[in-house]
Amino acid sequence: MDTARDYRDIISGLVVLLIGACISIYAANSLELGSLDDMGPGMFPFGVGILIAICGAGICLPGFTRSGTLPTLPVFPCVIILASIILFSLVVQTFGFVPAIFLQVFLSGVASSKSTRKLSLLLSIGLCVAVYLIFVVGLGLHLPILNWPL
Repeated sequence: MDTARDYRDIISGLVVLLIGACISIYAANSLELGSLDDMGPGMFPFGVGILIAICGAGICLPGFTRSGTLPTLPVFPCVIILASIILFSLVVQTFGFVPAIFLQVFLSGVASSKSTRKLSLLLSIGLCVAVYLIFVVGLGLHLPILNWPL
């Protein structure tokens, strides 16, 4: 359905603008900004937030002057991905990182119409191995990789 405005650019630009504004507001309220001569720890995130907000406005404003299609929100993939994030947060404390990462990646792969279950399974296993090699072997972090309480 064609509309007089490009709502994809308007919505995505407003989201980017809102993220930048939240970053700047958080930095201004929670961190010391300092001055230009003596910058505090909040000056950099404040400036980056302003730049992100300007980029969001740059994405959003042209959308008001051109036509576009009204985007449809695919509900099923959004629900599955949100469920995978919630499942990760519930599983990671009890069972460890490997089962939590495996379940989240597998469920997220199921949400995609372009992915097969076999590809999701291989990606889940590969990412679990990569996390172990990077964080435990490579960086030497002591993470609860596998904690089976049963």
